[in-house]
Order: sequence, then structure tokens, then C-alpha cells
Amino acid sequence: MSLGSSLLIFASGRLAAVALGFAFQLLVVRVLPLADYAGYAVAMAAALLAQSLLLFGVPTVLAYEASARHHAGDGPGLRRLLGRVAAVRLGVLALFALVAFLASAGGFLPALAHGVLIAAAVVWAAGLLLASDAESICQVLGQQRLSRAVAVGEPLVRLAALVTAVGLGWPVEAATVVMLCAATTALAGLALVGAAAVGVARLGAMSGSGQTPRQNLVALAGASYLSTAGAMVMSPPAVRLAVSGAMPVELLAAFSFMQGLMLSFLRLTSGIVLSPFIEPAVMSHAARAGSQAPMAAALSLVFKLDLVVFSTAVVGLLAGGPAVLALLAGGRFAGLDWLLPVLFVLPPLYGFYRSLETAAAVMARRRALATVLPIGLFWLGMLILTGLVMPLVAALVIPILDIGARLLLLAASLRRSGVRGICDLPFLLVVVASALIVGMGARLMAADVMPAMQILVAALAALVHLAVVLGRARRLPAAEHAIVAAAMPRLLRFLPASAGREAVP
Repeated sequence: MSLGSSLLIFASGRLAAVALGFAFQLLVVRVLPLADYAGYAVAMAAALLAQSLLLFGVPTVLAYEASARHHAGDGPGLRRLLGRVAAVRLGVLALFALVAFLASAGGFLPALAHGVLIAAAVVWAAGLLLASDAESICQVLGQQRLSRAVAVGEPLVRLAALVTAVGLGWPVEAATVVMLCAATTALAGLALVGAAAVGVARLGAMSGSGQTPRQNLVALAGASYLSTAGAMVMSPPAVRLAVSGAMPVELLAAFSFMQGLMLSFLRLTSGIVLSPFIEPAVMSHAARAGSQAPMAAALSLVFKLDLVVFSTAVVGLLAGGPAVLALLAGGRFAGLDWLLPVLFVLPPLYGFYRSLETAAAVMARRRALATVLPIGLFWLGMLILTGLVMPLVAALVIPILDIGARLLLLAASLRRSGVRGICDLPFLLVVVASALIVGMGARLMAADVMPAMQILVAALAALVHLAVVLGRARRLPAAEHAIVAAAMPRLLRFLPASAGREAVP
């Protein structure tokens, strides 16, 4: 299967899954009481954070070692590797369940958490972990269509089950929703495991010429895990958990709902959607001698795509925030609509960081990657301390400071490796200035109008901003123009003929 076809299948499945997950979130916030919704949000954050913390670099091992075994036709070697992964996973999950039980028994968890909710969250985290590993194997085996079917089917079944329960008048509580999420995620993980097992069984019986030493696999997994640990400790789920004990229930529910919307759209950023395809491209460039300009151009283009999309969303949310929030949350959380545009500043930064992290890992910028963890721990400490006094301000401001510090660190490290020009500063300034001027101006104009008119003004403001930034983006540097010409030649009709010969000043 070609790279373009794989990307199309992967991206279409991700888009459909995000849309279904978005609909599920909108339904949950309408049917649960505020206290229950806050409990559900805390359980979801715990499951997502646990899944991230328990990865232990396994996806990287699978991406490198399993790919090598698969392309060599080494079925026995691949099965031995997967056996090791399964043993590690069983041990990790058993330890996680024990820690969760002890934390619950010792009273170390938030008051919103109780026995059933904790057990469901543990199963949910286990299902997410299982699905993550199995999807990595399916990608290695070329089972993108099956992976897409499961990725879309899981949120579809979850949404259909909740709609059915509400339609039949069954009582729906936080534990009910968390158990539903745990069940569908576990079933999706088992389906992917079954498909991966069938794919591995079809491989030939020929054994490879050699077996990677266990210590090498451990070193590879450890390096990958440490490189992402700094991002994990200040991830959105970690932020939610850190401030959950200090926020009033209504404010926690509002923040969790809007952060959940941000997380849904975060999965659509170019840096994250393209991450399975960025890594091999970066490896190819790193292996070549000479200029790293093509890599820098690709990373810059990814960042620009995210800036255009999410800055447009921020303008719309600034202009029509009250009406948009009332439409999404069913009239809840009035007066807190300003949280949405602030939170939607983060997705392009997270997506850009993912791209830089991949480039730094492949180019062996180990010192910079190791420094990410102390940075994350520092900002986590600041979040906990300031969150005791100003939980909402801390939850909004400190993640931006953290991701900014990490971006500056990795960009400076890559620059020393010859990767320059990743951030187009003039373009960034145009985007920020346009978003602030157009968004705030439209908000003032729509302050006292009807909700329908607010949404209309927001849409017009978003179109004006989009026209401004696309007008600036049409003047691509030569290297970025070449990437567009190779990957999306039909877009060239929208670019001036001279764009390929001109660089952004």
C-alpha cells in the first residue's frame, strides 16, 4: 500500500472517530448531573494519563523492531518479540491495578472517585493500552483498513449504546458512562489483538539472521519513554487531575468539558495525525549527508497547517463564544465561554511539539530530550502550588508556559544540528495579530445580539481571518513549495507562480 493511501485511510478514520467522540461528549454533558460529569471527567483523565504513563516505550520498539522483523519475513522473531511485549504488559497492568486499589483504600484519590468508578477507570486504561499496542502491530502488518474500522466502530458503538440507554429512560450515572467506555475500549483492543494475531500467524516460518539483544530493546524503549515523560507529566489529563481537588464542582465540570473538546480536536493536528509518517521521513533525511533544509521545511509546513486551522477556530470562539457554548453544552456553563478560545491555543503547540520531538529523537538529540523531563516536573510543581490558590488560572496559563519552554529547547537543539527555519516568525506574527484584532473586534460587535446573529458574526470573522492568513501563506518558501508540489500538486493552482522562487523574508 502506498504512503498516500495509508495516510488517507489513517486520517479518514481519525476524523470519523473524532467526530463520533465529539458527539458522545456533547451527549454526556447533557445527561449527567454536574457532580457526576465531574466524576466522569476525572476518571477519564486518570485513564488517559495512566495509558500514557504505562506505555514504557513499547510503541517505539514495535515501530522499529517489529517493522524490521516483518520486512525480513522473520515470523518466529516477530512472535518472540510480541511475547515479550505481552509479558511486560501483563506485569504492568497487574501492578497498576494494585496501585489503584491501594490508593483508593488509603484515601489518596479525589472525593469524586469511588470503588466502581475506580475499577472502571482501571479497565478503561487497560483497554486503551491494549488498543495502542495492537494498533501499532496492525500498522506494521499493513492492516490500516481494519485499524480504521475498529477506530470508527468503537466510538460508534459507545455513542449508540448511550443513546439507547437515554432513549429507554435508564438511569445514567458517572460510573455507567465510565463502564461503557471501558467495555467498548476493551472490546476494540481485543479485536485489534485478534487481527494482529492472525496477521502474525500468516508470516512465514523462516527465522531471521539474528535477534536484537534484550538490552538493546530495553535501551530503545527507555530512551523513547524518557523523551516523552516530560510531556506526560504536563499533559491535559495530568493538568485536570492536578487541579481537580481545588476547583469547585461546577467549575471543574466546565473546565473538563471544554478541555475535552480541545482534546478531541487535538487528535486532528497535523503533527499528531502525520506522526506515523513523519518519523520515517525524518529518519530518511537524517541518514543522508548534507543539508537538513527539506526536514525543516516539512516541519514548518506542518506547523503552518495547524496554525491556520486552529487560529480560525479561536477567532470563531472569541466572536461567538456565548452562543457556541450554549449550543454545545445545552445551556450549561454560562459566562465561562472565554475558556474555549484560551484552551484552543494549545493544539497547534502540542502538534508542533510532537513533530519536533520526533525529529530530535531520530537525530539523537538525547541531551535536549532528557532536559524535557525536568522542565515538565518544574511546571507540574508550579501547577500544583499555584493551583491551590488560583486553580483555573494555573490550569490555563502554566500549560502554555510549559509547552513554550519545551518548544524553545527542542528548536534550539535542532538548530544546532542544522535544522533551521522551522518557525516562520513573520507568518506567526500575522496569524496572532489577525486572530486578536478580528476575534476581539467581532466579539465587541456581537456582544448584545441574538445567539443566531452571534454565530453568524463568528462565522464571518473566521472567514475574514482565514482570508488574511491564507493570503500570507500563499507566499511559501521554495523548499515548502517543493513539498506541496510533490505531495499535493493540485494545490499549486492556488499558489502564485513565483512562490517557488521566493523565500519568506
